[in-house]
Amino acid sequence: MKSKGTLTEYSLERPMIKDGDWNLVARKFCKVKEFVPMAIMQNGRVLDVSKHLPYASVVFECEGIPYPIKGFISHKIDFKNLWAAFKERPLGENEVVTIEWAKYRLRGFTKLTACALPGFCVMVFNKESIKLLTVTR
Repeated sequence: MKSKGTLTEYSLERPMIKDGDWNLVARKFCKVKEFVPMAIMQNGRVLDVSKHLPYASVVFECEGIPYPIKGFISHKIDFKNLWAAFKERPLGENEVVTIEWAKYRLRGFTKLTACALPGFCVMVFNKESIKLLTVTR
């Protein structure tokens, strides 16, 4: 899962799709500005429109990147976690949803099975807390 390019190649017009694309934002807390589901949750199950479409798209901002980037969510558990953060509970005015690409941590056998594992840590932070967290990293 090596990176295929540089962050300057990605934007709202050219989204991140594959794991190698997402590796470019590893170790960064990215604030999710927009979550656009292309599937729905019903009775705790994900109902996708098509097997050929991603579950959702996200527009996010990362520290050190001066512009928003779009990415596609193609793992069911990542979609469920984002759905829970945005749709199942009201997001407070003082809260922000962040994602962190976590597959860069995989080693050994788990790295070989990475395609079956979710890629993101989805977190909801108070806006003041996220400021402290990004300063200390």
